[in-house]
Amino acid sequence: MLSNALENAESRRLLAVVDEMREMLHHEKIALPQIAVVGDQSVGKSSVLEALSSIQL
Repeated sequence: MLSNALENAESRRLLAVVDEMREMLHHEKIALPQIAVVGDQSVGKSSVLEALSSIQL
């Protein structure tokens, strides 16, 4: 499943944009968030992130 998502053209484009942003911000000492939440559908991934961040997703 993960390999299919990474092969998706949209996913590759978004990852390229994130890489560009990291390169631009490297000298500014601004770090982009680095987290990956992986799991089956409806197992509580969003709930865990909401609990950790106190932000409703």
